[in-house]
Amino acid sequence: MACTLYAAGYNVFRLNLRDHGGTHDLNREPFHSARIDEVLGAVREAQKLDGDQRLFVAGFSLGGNFALRVGLYGPGAGVTPRLAVGISPAIHPGSTLEAIEYGPAMFKLYFLNKWRKTLRAKKAAWPEHDFSAYPGIRNFIETTRRFVADFTDYPSMEDYLAAYTLTPEMLMASPAPLAVLTAKDDPVIPWRYFDGLRAEGSVRAFLATEQGGHCGFIEDLRMTSWAEARVLELFEAAGS
Repeated sequence: MACTLYAAGYNVFRLNLRDHGGTHDLNREPFHSARIDEVLGAVREAQKLDGDQRLFVAGFSLGGNFALRVGLYGPGAGVTPRLAVGISPAIHPGSTLEAIEYGPAMFKLYFLNKWRKTLRAKKAAWPEHDFSAYPGIRNFIETTRRFVADFTDYPSMEDYLAAYTLTPEMLMASPAPLAVLTAKDDPVIPWRYFDGLRAEGSVRAFLATEQGGHCGFIEDLRMTSWAEARVLELFEAAGS
């Protein structure tokens, strides 16, 4: 995606969320998905560095959720994108947790191993953290529940998930323009939670393919992504 946009003349700023991209030593507190304020602050600073007031935002999966929240909450913090695009966005995190837990084993193993890897990296950077209980928890939902209790201020996992749950009504009433690309066969983003979403109000486009998987949208043997071309088209239309 970054290469496609850069080749089309866009300046590209890739934002690593806390504890992503080897940043575990930069902040003592672990990443969690409700940390939208620091993302808005980072986007605001990136825009200052670039000097171009035409801001576009795109993200995949959980990053797609964050991208849509930049459109939803950014204008109140001085960040107003021309368009914010969520690709395979995890708009209902509770259902995504369940899909990972009870869906194909490969997804559960992938996400559990990824989480344990980041906890090890966080422990190495900040030895005072105690993650000793987590390797013994085999249930992805219970791992999340324990993490919320240990490392967030939310009273329950349900409250935490609600903090970054997005509904079709919220998206269509966004103060900044949004677009959503998703696939009906996505194994970890249940299609039913997009029910009622349409290209109306602030949603400039809602593109849902029959196939595409999770963040895939592969068109041919060269691994060309259908999503990359669509995002470029959406940006061009929003910037004109």
